[in-house]
Amino acid sequence: MSMIRSRWAAVGAAVAVTLGAGGVSLTQAAISSGEKPVFVSLDAPCRVVDTRSGSPIGAGDAAALAVQITGANGACTGALAIPADAVGVATNVTVIQPNGAASGRSYFTVYPNGATRPITSNLNFVNGQAPTPNKVDVGIGTSGQIIIYNNEGTAHAAVDIFGYYIDHNHDDRYYTEGEVDTALGAKANAADVTAALATKANAADVYTKAQSDATFIPQGDIVIRQSTSDLQPHFFGAPTSITYSVGGSTISGDGAVLVDLNGPAVLGGVEYGLVSVEYCIEGVSGGATIDLFEVASNTPVNIVASDGTNRTASGCYSLTVNDSGAQGYDVFWVATGGGTLRISGIQST
Repeated sequence: MSMIRSRWAAVGAAVAVTLGAGGVSLTQAAISSGEKPVFVSLDAPCRVVDTRSGSPIGAGDAAALAVQITGANGACTGALAIPADAVGVATNVTVIQPNGAASGRSYFTVYPNGATRPITSNLNFVNGQAPTPNKVDVGIGTSGQIIIYNNEGTAHAAVDIFGYYIDHNHDDRYYTEGEVDTALGAKANAADVTAALATKANAADVYTKAQSDATFIPQGDIVIRQSTSDLQPHFFGAPTSITYSVGGSTISGDGAVLVDLNGPAVLGGVEYGLVSVEYCIEGVSGGATIDLFEVASNTPVNIVASDGTNRTASGCYSLTVNDSGAQGYDVFWVATGGGTLRISGIQST
């Protein structure tokens, strides 16, 4: 009889591994994309229930044991507690002290609470059999529980948890082909891009960076100020005495004064022009006034800017020129009214 029991136990164990009720729904996931459970291993196994602290599991559905899986239960607390959104659990279920089966044998079926009990078994045993475990993966049912059904007699059970399953969308890092096609459908196609580029300048119409750097100097305006070495005014007879002063040196004369304004016509391959001229009147006395201030290009000779406003007050005055192409420029003041006045050095850009 003991040989028959041993053979039945061996066959039962093989059947339990092969059929594995409760693990089917987790291990045969569909291949299509979407929500799929992933396995999360616990840092260490924990025992969630051991009925030896109380009554064994009786026979039949009415005596089946409901085991709370989610939350903190048994030794599965703290970091080992199973989260509320877990959908399945990986366990070892051990049968202990089976007894009283009229046929001499029985089995456990483990399944989700609220589900229909499968007709398959997870662990087969005979009366008086030594503690025997089996690996059981089972979905978690309503209220976060699983059910352990015993077919005949009584038996204690211990349930150890190794990990749990939780839903995860395996496509949340990717776009589907349809989503990509929809997004691209709103973008410009190759023909639109080609048509837009056709109206743009081609290589023959634009400078390269090297060409631009060699041609254009980005310093902005060049400021020219009269210095002592440039102090070569020309005076013309008139009743007003003019003193022209630059850099601490002065030259005096009568009536009118003409001063050469010299600056670079071309620098770094760039042609420069004259933007404006500024001068200052100091020390007016005896009713002296400047009646006319002009700027003339000297090659070719041409009046390029003129200010006929009578200037009698001390201060600085600016004349806009905006001329280019000349080799140089002259500035010319005409003074009347007698008395004296002093003109300080000019500045131009």
